[in-house]
Amino acid sequence: MARKLVGGLLALFLVFAGLGLTATAQASYVRPGTYAYTTDYLNIRYGPGMGYNVKTTIPYHGRVYVRSGPYRGWYRVTYGGSTGWVYGSYLTSSYSSAYSTRYARTTASLNLRAGPGTGYYVKRLIPYGGIVRVYGGPYGGGWYKVSYGGTVGYVSGYYLGRTTSSGSSGSTYSSGSYSSSRRQAIVNTAYRYLGSRYAYYGDTPYEGFSCVGFTQWVYRLNGIYLPENLGGQASRGTPVSVSNLRPGDLVFYQNTFWSGLSHAAIYVGNGYMIGSDNPSWGVHKDYMWSSYWTSRWWGARSLLP
Repeated sequence: MARKLVGGLLALFLVFAGLGLTATAQASYVRPGTYAYTTDYLNIRYGPGMGYNVKTTIPYHGRVYVRSGPYRGWYRVTYGGSTGWVYGSYLTSSYSSAYSTRYARTTASLNLRAGPGTGYYVKRLIPYGGIVRVYGGPYGGGWYKVSYGGTVGYVSGYYLGRTTSSGSSGSTYSSGSYSSSRRQAIVNTAYRYLGSRYAYYGDTPYEGFSCVGFTQWVYRLNGIYLPENLGGQASRGTPVSVSNLRPGDLVFYQNTFWSGLSHAAIYVGNGYMIGSDNPSWGVHKDYMWSSYWTSRWWGARSLLP
């Protein structure tokens, strides 16, 4: 129980740190019985705390109905037929202020399309960390009208995050903004999905995650594309020895669910990894050097400098 509590508090701190906030950030107040808007993509949890599992994820600038709260900074809300708890720091009662000066940051390499849907042709590619100007949305399916580098089009709100950058549309984040490095961004993203449910073939927070579905999702949000299979992921990048592991590296295990290579996770530092490996735990943090995992070590790969 103590281990779960410590892990939950650390996860909360890292999520805030990854968003450029502090762990003592105060939740904003929104009035129950009214509608509010999310200022970043946001997890709905089963209870008022980071220790509760994730039910679904609300896109950037999603409109929610506030049912009750605050309870220690958490609100009970409904979004798209799903009711649960969200942290108040990412809610605002003002439609316009949810845009954070009407600029947003892409959390993955992202297609800028001619219309609000995947059926429209791609006008250009926006790189990871690109700063876009937001003109409107969300439209059906969570799409937004934005501009990037002089090109106007539509992007999915699931890959937009808030920014306080005053840079013009078309610029990108430097290594010193949002997170100190791409590696830390991957670690921050992994912590964000702690508590998400396990699904054998799952590769999104909405259906749940398999082990490779989780690693693929986290890397994709950071502009790196992985195949959704163990053999493919274990052959990407370069081999890394145990002594040279760095946060953000992929770690692999054997003889867990079946003989041979059978599990993948993300190393987050200090001997810990985050992965999704069974229905009882879902996405969780685990100590790599326990007797169970040490005896099943397969290897590690790095896709980052």
